[in-house]
Amino acid sequence: MKKVKVFNNNKFIVGVRFQNANGRETNIPPNAFVYMDEEDILYVNSVSSLFSKGIIYTEDQDMLEMMGYIEQNPNSVSEKEIKDILELGNARMKTELKKLTENHAIQKVISVVQEGQVDLTMAKIKIISETLDIDPELLHNDEELI
Repeated sequence: MKKVKVFNNNKFIVGVRFQNANGRETNIPPNAFVYMDEEDILYVNSVSSLFSKGIIYTEDQDMLEMMGYIEQNPNSVSEKEIKDILELGNARMKTELKKLTENHAIQKVISVVQEGQVDLTMAKIKIISETLDIDPELLHNDEELI
């Protein structure tokens, strides 16, 4: 049986429990991946929202199609990809941010902004705040508030 990489690019551990009598499970560490059997991936996809919400993901196109997805979930965005989005022009940035609908992805955007990984204009902060429906005060890093 083919093994496929399953990624967790969040700052938290994701626990996955598989179907069998022994209660087999695995933890995917933050910003890491594990190899999983196709059968296990299909099972997890059918009983949980981990893949559909983009909390964990695979880049294997054949596996995505077997799970019923056309493309990788935009909510599985990495911090580097968020940084790239925030460096786009305002209109394109807004379009890309609209694709982020899950709390863990929005929290990653807030984290990238708060850590000062990207220099943002007030216009971009306003776009981020309005598009993701978050308080603009959350988008200031601690150094700016001193």
